[in-house]
Amino acid sequence: MILCVGEIIVDGINDEKENEIIEKVGGAPFNVACAIKRLGGTVGFCGSVGDDAEGSFLLDFANAQNFNYLKIERLKQKQTTKAIVNVSVLGERSFIFLRKDQTDCFLPDVDECVIEKSQIIHVGSLCLSSDIGKNNAIKLIQKAKKFDKILSFDVNYRNDLFSDTRVALNTYKEFLNFFDIIKFSQDELDLFGEDYVFNTLKNKLIFITYGARGSEWRLNGESCFISAKKVTAVDTTGAGDAFFGAVLSVLDGCNFSEINSEVLNNALIFGNAAGALSTLKSGAIDGLPTKNQLLDFLCK
Repeated sequence: MILCVGEIIVDGINDEKENEIIEKVGGAPFNVACAIKRLGGTVGFCGSVGDDAEGSFLLDFANAQNFNYLKIERLKQKQTTKAIVNVSVLGERSFIFLRKDQTDCFLPDVDECVIEKSQIIHVGSLCLSSDIGKNNAIKLIQKAKKFDKILSFDVNYRNDLFSDTRVALNTYKEFLNFFDIIKFSQDELDLFGEDYVFNTLKNKLIFITYGARGSEWRLNGESCFISAKKVTAVDTTGAGDAFFGAVLSVLDGCNFSEINSEVLNNALIFGNAAGALSTLKSGAIDGLPTKNQLLDFLCK
């Protein structure tokens, strides 16, 4: 099982073409969990919401996903985190976060029996922007390490959550060494620098997404780039989460110490396809493909 832990939030999609805001379910680790489930994987999710209408909306949606494990804490007298996602006419997006009570940073305690049943623990990044979130992340990491679990992380950098870029980079670098699998976007690769990503983290399994171009894996000095099939994007929100969910679903069950280039190349092929298909509908979740849809897309 893959256990995803972190933010579940409301995405207010501001579509410039339609000139309206549509509320969708979002939050990177939750999106990843949905992507894995849609592909037929075994997955759990753990996160928090506020005691408000948005929290009820998210809980109802999460309960309908039929995850193999679900734990969402409802925090009394707190407001659910919301992101305003501005989508351009080309489908590209930018984010503004409304997080008065930072409900995304309150990670519920995960039972040890659930940790034991999981092979991969995937952790969201929004929690790193607050002291409460960092402390909760450390507790989760320590518990996962106790049971020798594989730890996964998507950088998913959002500049408006930190006081400045230097603080953000220092915070991320405190944590990245704990993780075994790390995903960067091309923008994040540029931000952290190739020397840091390719040399300091060279013993980590690194995935890098290059948008519509494709993606790359790197491990112990080896690497491979695979191009993505072209689509006409409607909304790129959550495309990286769709990619990573598909990648992790391929890696789940593999012997991580013996993982080879064939497996990693297949992970990129599946990830590229899932990311592309997810952009054909608005929001992060509506366009997530099933395994049959993904295979049909690859066969065309």
